[in-house]
Amino acid sequence: MNENELTWANERAEPTFATRDRSEVLDVTIISANDKTAINGWRVMDDPSLSDHKFVSYRLTGNGLTTFRVANVTRSLDKERYLKTLEENLREAPTRYGTPSEIDEYTDFITNAVKNAENVAVSNKRRGFNPKLPWWNPDLDATRLTCKRLRTKAQRTKTRRNKLNAKRAESKFKKEIAEAKRNTWKRICGRLQKAQDIARMNKILESTDEKSVGLVQKPDGTMTRNLRESIETLDHETPRITTQTRTRKVRRTANEHVTPAQTGER
Repeated sequence: MNENELTWANERAEPTFATRDRSEVLDVTIISANDKTAINGWRVMDDPSLSDHKFVSYRLTGNGLTTFRVANVTRSLDKERYLKTLEENLREAPTRYGTPSEIDEYTDFITNAVKNAENVAVSNKRRGFNPKLPWWNPDLDATRLTCKRLRTKAQRTKTRRNKLNAKRAESKFKKEIAEAKRNTWKRICGRLQKAQDIARMNKILESTDEKSVGLVQKPDGTMTRNLRESIETLDHETPRITTQTRTRKVRRTANEHVTPAQTGER
């Protein structure tokens, strides 16, 4: 850490991980040594995190924090201005694209010309950030406070009954959060009346690939770095596992059909 100019923001040996039987410091907030003075008030929160790991809070002080974002309004595209700007940008396009390097240069030129024309023809608007969760409600606030109170009581008394009550409260909190998200999603879908809104929602759902292959551990213990390595690892490991499984099934089936005479038993 010293070689990379890193340090930790933990100010006290306060447990960040707690279960029914034990609690210890497992989570460390690593920061750049140059930012050590900008971070203060590091502490472990008592709010229910719905996990064995607790929430960690700290204050980050600094200048120039972003309070708004600039968004492109594609619906405000000025078609005539876009085509005129694009035509002007393409006047000095490269005329030679026979080699791979020339093709790359030509592709970059066309891409930059299209992006520049779009930026000129589309109006930008300032939009703020909305940190509020659409599915959060006052009932969840009350349940969260109950979980916090029971968890604090269980940590103070360390009795089995209080720990069990805290665990049940957290399970109830999880179910209420899931139900609140589900009801909010139903209300959002119920307000979709225009075909344009429904098409936009379908586009968002289609762009989310839930079946994509994630990281896979290779035989040497390291993790795959991309989709190709994951597929190659699965392709290499799956036949071996399948063969072993089938061998075990064949042996078990054969043993079940062996008669006492064949085994020498009487």
